[in-house]
Amino acid sequence: MRYKMLPGLCLAMIFLSSVLFAGPAEFRTGVTYLTPQVGVNTWTVPFGVNVEYAITPNIGVGGTGLLWLFARADYDYSIVTLYGDVAYHFTKLNARNLDLYAGGGLGFHVVSKTRKNEIFEPGEHRGGASGLFLLPFVGLRYYLSPKVALSFRLNVGIFGDWSGVDGLIGVTFRLK
Repeated sequence: MRYKMLPGLCLAMIFLSSVLFAGPAEFRTGVTYLTPQVGVNTWTVPFGVNVEYAITPNIGVGGTGLLWLFARADYDYSIVTLYGDVAYHFTKLNARNLDLYAGGGLGFHVVSKTRKNEIFEPGEHRGGASGLFLLPFVGLRYYLSPKVALSFRLNVGIFGDWSGVDGLIGVTFRLK
C-alpha cells in the first residue's frame, strides 16, 4: 500500500530538483521558442503548435496553428486556426525561471461542418463560419531547465464567430 506513492514521490523529487538547479531562463534576443500545446476549455480539446522568435530582449513575434475537432447534434466540425502574434515579455521582473508575457494576434479560422447523415436541407449552408479574429492574450512559461518550460496561455477572442476565452497548455523548447 505505501509503495503506491513511491512513483509520485520520485516524480516530485525530480521536478523539484530540476527547478532548484535550473540555470537562468529569461527571454533572449535571437532565440526561437517552439511550444506543442493542447487547449483547455469546456467544449473540445484543440491541439497544435506555437513558434516565437525573440526580435528584441522583450518582444517576440510568432504564430500558432491549431486543429479543433468536435461534434454537435447532427454535425461534425473541424476548425483549422492560424494566427500571427506579437508578445511583450516582462523580463525586468527578475523572476527566476518565469517568463510572463502579454500581447495580441490576428488570425483566421477555417471551419468545416459536415452533416452526420450526409443529407442537407434545401438552402442549408454546408461550410462553417470561417473568418478573421483578433486575439489579445496573456501567458507564462515556467522553466524546468534552461531549454524546457511548462507553458500556459490565456486567449480572449474578441472578434469573429468563434470568439471567446480559452486556455492553452504545453511544453516550450528553446531552440538556437
